[in-house]
Parts: sequence; structure tokens; C-alpha cells
Amino acid sequence: MVALSRRAVLALAGTAAAALAAAGCTAGDEPAVAPAPTVPPVPDPLLAELADEERLVALYAGTTARHPVLAGRLQALQTEHAQHAEALTRALDDAGSPVPAGPTPAPRPVPATPAAALAALRAAERAAAAARGAAALVAPAHRAGLLASVAASEASHQLVLRGGGPRPTGDGLPPTRPPTTTPTTTLTRPPTRPPTTPAGTDGPVPALQTALAAEHAVVWGYGVVGGRVGETLRPAVRDADSAHRTRRDGTAALVRRYGGEPVATEAAYALPFPVPDRKAALRLAVHLEEGVAAAWRYAMESTDEVVVRRTALAALTDAAVRATRWRLLLPPTAPTVAFPGDPA
Repeated sequence: MVALSRRAVLALAGTAAAALAAAGCTAGDEPAVAPAPTVPPVPDPLLAELADEERLVALYAGTTARHPVLAGRLQALQTEHAQHAEALTRALDDAGSPVPAGPTPAPRPVPATPAAALAALRAAERAAAAARGAAALVAPAHRAGLLASVAASEASHQLVLRGGGPRPTGDGLPPTRPPTTTPTTTLTRPPTRPPTTPAGTDGPVPALQTALAAEHAVVWGYGVVGGRVGETLRPAVRDADSAHRTRRDGTAALVRRYGGEPVATEAAYALPFPVPDRKAALRLAVHLEEGVAAAWRYAMESTDEVVVRRTALAALTDAAVRATRWRLLLPPTAPTVAFPGDPA
């Protein structure tokens, strides 16, 4: 056996120590275990809705800058989109979801003519309403009402951009309904916000009964509206009355489907203010639609049943659009609101 000098032994020991250090361990240690990969958190889905609202604000600003002649029509709608963005930001803050800091989204190209620019805005509003509505159907209860309300607002924006109001053609209307007994219920009292218990703990019946009671009141109320608006608007009142009768009957069927007994209509309702003429009748029509919108937003927030939410979203949207039609006949009243159905 070849004897190693002391210098050779030390050199070999140094080489072995270096090899162990390079391997991330020392003599007698187990091999180092690589840390588990970090899974990035799933982004809050409300961030996408917020980004879209910010893009709409930018689109309205760009359209107004290029076509100042449209400013009078667009300013209020732009402001409402800014309010939507603020509400979504607050909802994200409440959930502890940070909103990434970044530049304002780049505005979309604005068409060269005012007519084409309005068409582009209508298309953007249509897409936004569909996106907010789809998000509302699957959102937690505390967010569903907000998203549905924003979707309804964007649906009503399309009407303003199109310049549409009730078309005074045709004839026919249900007869005026004077009170036959002492009224006990005021027309479409806005419901209070739903309790903080989890959605669905009591089933959807209580919220559906609230909406059904509101639909009963609206059907009765349109009988009063029809007797005061004059002949030219009676077809529009007839259409509204028919739509609410259909909604009332469908809601009663849903109550039965979930095991409830539909609430009955009152014999008469107390008007919220005197209705002596056309202007007051139009104000009453707006009041009716605002009240029933609040009832359907309540339903949206009170259950996670998809069938009920779809019904509530459609009803809330219809009420918001119909209220906008009536407000367009009441200048200088602003035709739209940022959050239809919000009782706050």
C-alpha cells in the first residue's frame, strides 16, 4: 500500500468538503429538499369587471373629445360608468383584493362620424351589460345585486344612445282603477336589504313573494297611469301593463314551484303622491318601475338559485329600461340612474 503524505491527505479532505458544500449539505446531513413551487393566487373575478368599466369611461371621454357635439348626451353616461368603477373598487377593497396600480386602459379607437361613434358606444354597452349580467348569475350574494344593477344601468344606456322613448301609436288600455276600498299599502315600497344570513338558507320563496307583491302593485298602478297620460301614450302604458302581468304570473308560478302559496294582490293601494295630470302620471310610472326594480334586486341578493337569479336579472333590467323610457318624457329629469334597484 502506498503511504500518503500529510499534505496529500489534507488535499483530499479539502476536495471532499468542497464537493459536499457544492451539493448543499455537509457530512452526515440528508440531501436538501427543493421548496414546493408557489401557486399564485387566483385573481378576483371582479377585477375584470372593473377593468372593463374603466375602459368604458375612457371610451366615453375619447368620444366626447372627438365629437364635442355629443357631449350633452354622453356626459351623464360617462359619469355613471365612473360610479360603477368606484362601486366595484369598494367591493374589491371590502374583500381585501388589491387593485393593481397601473396606467389607465388605452381607449378604443373612436369612429370618424358622430353616428358611427354612437353605434360603437351602443355595442360597447351591450357587451358590458351581458358581461356584468353573466357575472351576477354566479357571484356571491353580496355582489350579485351590485353586478345586476350595473348590468341594468348599461342596458338603459343603450336606449339613451339610440334616442328611444315610448312610441305613441295604436290604442287600447286597461281601464283606470279608482280605489274601491281604503288603501292599506303604498305602491311599491322599496324592500329593505336582505338579511346577512347565507343565501338560500330560507329558500327563494320570501324574496319571490316580495317581488310578486311588487308586481301586483305595479299592475294596479298602471291602471292609474293609463287614465292620466292621454291617448298618444296609452299604447306604451298598455305594453308595460301587459309585460308586468306576464311577469306577475310567472313569478307566482315560481313561488308554487318552490313550495309556496303566492301572495295575493291588495284590493287597493295608496298612491305615493297625487296624480291629476300627464306629468304626474309619468312620474308615477317611473316610481312603479323603480319600486319593482328594488324588489328584484332584493331577490338577486337573497338567493343563489340560478333560475331565480335569471328571472330577477331579466326583471330588473326590464324595469330599468322602462323607467328610462318614461324619464325621457320628463325633461330635465336625467333619464338613467347608475344603480337601478338600489334602495340606498
